[in-house]
This record gives sequence, structure tokens and C-alpha cells, in this order.
Amino acid sequence: MNYKLVGCVILYNPSSDVITNIETYINECDILYIIYNGNGLDIYNILKRKYDNIKYIFHSENMGISYSLNEVLELITKNNTDFLLTMDQDSCFIGNSMRRYKQSLSSVDWGGHLHYHLK
Repeated sequence: MNYKLVGCVILYNPSSDVITNIETYINECDILYIIYNGNGLDIYNILKRKYDNIKYIFHSENMGISYSLNEVLELITKNNTDFLLTMDQDSCFIGNSMRRYKQSLSSVDWGGHLHYHLK
């Protein structure tokens, strides 16, 4: 099954360690939204030099997780997205667990359509 997986990570005053976390799943996402609830572009600019599947959303103040997730959901419902992977700045995948996660999405019998299709 071919499907579109979009990810989002919500950041608030992150350390540079977040780059290592993001790199455990960025290659498996068709698009990764990086949402800043606070200051800075440094991490986005570093990742943008290496990856072309990044979209950036900036909030000048901390809008909270729910606000940011709803914002991404609104964006992706217009783009034929099948699944949304939500991450925070301290989360990562270990080893090949992200690849196994993505394979498990393909192995589920969705009955001809995706159960959680975001349309």
C-alpha cells in the first residue's frame, strides 16, 4: 500500500540535541512540519540544508501543543495525507523501529481504505 505520512514536531526552546532526535524519523516522512512555539530558527536552518521535506511554522509565543497540532491537522487535510506522526522535541526512534512502524501501517488490512484517513 502506498500512503502519505506527514510528521510534525513541536519545539519550545530546544537544545541542539533535538536535531539527532528528528533525524531518526525525518527520512520516513513525506513532509515534516517543524513548529516553533517560541524563539529561533537555528535548528530549522541546520535541517533545511540537509533535507528538503521540511515545512516551518513559527509562533512568536508559546501557543501550546493542542493549538499547533490543530494547525497541522488543518493543513494536511487539504493535501491527501493518510497518516500524521506527532512527535515532541525529546522523542526519537531507536534503531530501525521507525521503519518497522511504517511497515506495520502497510501490513494492516484497511478494508480498501484507510481507517484513519484524514480527509
